[in-house]
Amino acid sequence: MKYIKILATLLALSGLPLVTCAAPTMSNQQARALMAAAFHHTDPSALPRLTKAARTGDPVAENWLGAYYDANEEGSKAAYWYRKAAEQGVARKKTNLRRVLADQRAAKEQAGGPLKLFGASLKGITRDQLEPVLTKAGLTPHDGHVGAKWRFDEYDVNGRLKGASELDVGYTSDNRFAFAEYTFPSVMDPGQVRRIIDMVTTKYGQPSSINGPYGLGEVTAYWNVGDGMKVEVKRGWPNTTTYLDLIDVKAYAAMKKSIAEQKAKQEAGRAKKQSNAF
Repeated sequence: MKYIKILATLLALSGLPLVTCAAPTMSNQQARALMAAAFHHTDPSALPRLTKAARTGDPVAENWLGAYYDANEEGSKAAYWYRKAAEQGVARKKTNLRRVLADQRAAKEQAGGPLKLFGASLKGITRDQLEPVLTKAGLTPHDGHVGAKWRFDEYDVNGRLKGASELDVGYTSDNRFAFAEYTFPSVMDPGQVRRIIDMVTTKYGQPSSINGPYGLGEVTAYWNVGDGMKVEVKRGWPNTTTYLDLIDVKAYAAMKKSIAEQKAKQEAGRAKKQSNAF
């Protein structure tokens, strides 16, 4: 340390610039892996590590932290980190920032009130509150698959939404609404997804994002409708069955995390039983 101070003093007296070495940046592959692990809840340390790197000014980490919040529909945080990355001049990050800001504007324009299902506001609603609403609307439990012992309630739609056969409603571990999903079964009908997207568009306006060609392959469209809620239409391939989802983004993430933890616990229990057998 003594010699470093002497060198710095000599450089200062000489008028030459003192050059410091920047901290190494995280590789794109490393940052992307941390983002994926954080999003899928496979590594509890992933988000803190990615955040720590971003806070040191690492542009790669800033970009992927923005992507993490983007995937979780936390637009303000996504925009903040995308902006930090964009300030360092990478065009792709600027594109991400523009898209998130556009999504935020679209959400404000489209949010005409809370997301509802048969007149009931879905934000924060509990299973006990929503079940009678669905029954009153004419939906019937599918094979008795309704109640607190189930993570998902299943209903026959009975013609209440044209083309839909069933409605699945998912809840968090404390029985708060997480998502509702209508199933529109079809075989070799690539135009169905477009009809459903058009139907949703009449209510919520143009999608915040749409990906995939209607005629071939997977398609996903979503609408940010404000208050942490979104509507999503998706189709796989080659099966053309289409799904319409109403989602509380944070509650849905909490539900997925809880399911993953429960599954891991069950697998650990099975492994322990197996180990006792030999």
